[in-house]
Amino acid sequence: MRWILSASALARLLSLGGSVLLLLTLAAPASAARIGIPKKVKDTVSKSAEQKASPQAQAAEEPVVFDDLILELTEERIGAVLAACGRVAAVSAGRPPLVAKLDKANEERSKLYDKYEEKIRNDRNKRDEVDGCRHEGVSAIRDRKMQEYSQRALTDPALRDKYAKLAMQYNAAAAQGDSTAIQTMQDAMAEEVLPSKEDSAKVWKDCGQMPPVSAEEKKLDALDQ
Repeated sequence: MRWILSASALARLLSLGGSVLLLLTLAAPASAARIGIPKKVKDTVSKSAEQKASPQAQAAEEPVVFDDLILELTEERIGAVLAACGRVAAVSAGRPPLVAKLDKANEERSKLYDKYEEKIRNDRNKRDEVDGCRHEGVSAIRDRKMQEYSQRALTDPALRDKYAKLAMQYNAAAAQGDSTAIQTMQDAMAEEVLPSKEDSAKVWKDCGQMPPVSAEEKKLDALDQ
């Protein structure tokens, strides 16, 4: 694609200064193409910003046919490019204060972490230990109850009758699309294999108190946000 300057567009560019030509060059599409400038434009720009191409030079030029690949840089098109550049500048105007704010937050976070690094690391490690203990304790209870259920399901008539009844109720609730009843049936079915509240409370007690999030960690989180 080539862009060709019209006479009126040239006059406007010359009045704005040579830097606009560079701006338009950079603004061309990346696939681009290039800016094609007739000989009269090159001669005019090289002589002075006030001079115009002579009528003889214009007449000597080969006529330019504008189409989808060769576009005329009219004053209207130049105005659109300059307006777009103005909008970009307006959008970017607020960026420096935001960058400064981000840099300040990063600096403050770095200083805070350097000062309390050992305490923060110890607290986090302790929470990981407690969390891992709880997970292992609950998993052990679930595995034990699942094994007990498997054995009882083969020998306990009351347990078989209980689950047969629950299965019928579940199917009826599913047929009606009753989500509340379905959840109730699922909870009832899970009672035999999942840890109870009492089981979980014992695990929590055995594993110890979970260390709270310190003020320093909260400050770090706030700075991250």
